[in-house]
Amino acid sequence: MYRSWVLQAAFLFILSGCHAYLFCSWNLGYSDRVFSNSQITGTYALTSYSKKMMEYEGKYEHIPNSTIQINADSTYTIANAPDWLADSLAESHRRYFTKTGKWQLNCYGSSCSIQLSDKINGAIRVNKKGRTALLFNIGDPDSCQGMVYEKQ
Repeated sequence: MYRSWVLQAAFLFILSGCHAYLFCSWNLGYSDRVFSNSQITGTYALTSYSKKMMEYEGKYEHIPNSTIQINADSTYTIANAPDWLADSLAESHRRYFTKTGKWQLNCYGSSCSIQLSDKINGAIRVNKKGRTALLFNIGDPDSCQGMVYEKQ
């Protein structure tokens, strides 16, 4: 009886759509890790996979190099970022923005996230090669759209 209940609950969980971090191809190959402020400072560049996703899903054209600079004084600069990154509905207007502000690191258990603004929040993970990455959902996490910036 208990086993049947567990299987039913797991099946309903999968069907409910609450699985963006479990099954989305854009964020496969990244693992949780706890980071300190000094470990995440540096320059991050948008991955080529993320650029392809922007082209196909967001209809972006002439995609420039996009970077995020995380500074030790808790400031950041994001340059040439696609507008849908800061849009809660993930609407692409095929424009880019540059913004500066303050960042904040939040760690819970074995994972960390970074808050760049009230609309731009991402997970901090490490890839198989040990490179730190910033992962951002685009719109609803159940849509399985996201972007990755990897540390250079």
